[in-house]
Order: sequence, then C-alpha cells, then structure tokens
Amino acid sequence: MDKEYNIASPLLYYSDIIFLLGTEAIYRLSILLLSTFKNNLLQCQTFESIMEFLKVDLTQMDTSKMEEVFNQIISLDISKQLTVYEIEYNVIQEEMQFSANVSIFEE
Repeated sequence: MDKEYNIASPLLYYSDIIFLLGTEAIYRLSILLLSTFKNNLLQCQTFESIMEFLKVDLTQMDTSKMEEVFNQIISLDISKQLTVYEIEYNVIQEEMQFSANVSIFEE
C-alpha cells in the first residue's frame, strides 16, 4: 500500500515565503535544508532514498521545527552572494561571446 504524504502545510508556508521574497526564497530554502539536514542527507545512499527523505521525513517535521526553518529562511541574507554570482555569470557569458566572435574572424 502506498504511503500518504502530508505536504500541504509546508507547501502553504513556503508559497507564502515565495510571494514575500520572490525566487530568492528557493535558494534560501535549498541552502537551509542542505545545512540543517546535512547528516540525514549524507546517510542516503541513492537518489531514491534522498527523495524518500524529502517526501516522507521532511514533510513530517513538527510545527515548531517547521516554524524555525521558515524563520531562518526569512532571516537568511544571501542577496550579496547572489549578486556576486550574477556578475560572475555575466562576465563568463561575455568572455564566451567574445571568444566566439574572435574565432569567427580568425577563420
């Protein structure tokens, strides 16, 4: 018999945070989940076991722990680091475009 997953309440909280913070909330949640559940995730041997952890164990988190995680998401400030990544990405894109243009003219 299939297990039932109760993901409604975490998703409702998370959707509120996405509306509040935008797509940066996705990065914040990812960083927070990886750091908070690092040991649990490292014990998983396969991708399927990671997915099982995310679907079952994570969704059965008690309310106080869930509130703690969402409060940390709101307080976590990664905007400076995301700006650095954006600049690095743009520089790499420009370098690739420049090298592509130079190779066209060399032929």
